[in-house]
Amino acid sequence: RMGGASSQASSCTDVLATLRGELRAVEEQLPDLSRCTAPLDQVRDGLEGERLARREAAEAASRAVEGKIRCLREEADEEAAALVAMRDAAGRRFARAAGELRGLLQDERREREARYVGLIEVVHRMRASLEASVDEVFDPLPPISPPSSLAAGLHGLLGGGPQPP
Repeated sequence: RMGGASSQASSCTDVLATLRGELRAVEEQLPDLSRCTAPLDQVRDGLEGERLARREAAEAASRAVEGKIRCLREEADEEAAALVAMRDAAGRRFARAAGELRGLLQDERREREARYVGLIEVVHRMRASLEASVDEVFDPLPPISPPSSLAAGLHGLLGGGPQPP
């Protein structure tokens, strides 16, 4: 047994020596890593520099866009405030003009009512004068309706405001 183990050990040693020789041959065929380290470091540094440049460009673009958006928001706020002010001013002007028109309309109504009442009085006086003249010549005419009821009737037909006195 011992002899078999020692022969096995010697064959393993021979195989191991052969493998070590082959390993040295393969190592000699491999390139020198010290020659590749410098170019790899340069490539790595270049990639890192490009990444940093892209990041800075993106941040600069982001700042520029944010600045423009801020300006646009400020302009929009100013325009909105101006629009509100204009709408309020237009509303006040419209209300003031509507009030003035209402006042003018009321004045015109009062003047028309006064003229209407005056005309009614003139008609009644003329009628009374004509009746007096006719009474002297002919039989009396039917009685005249009171001026206030006639004025109220005409006033209702014209669609006026308050009734004249």
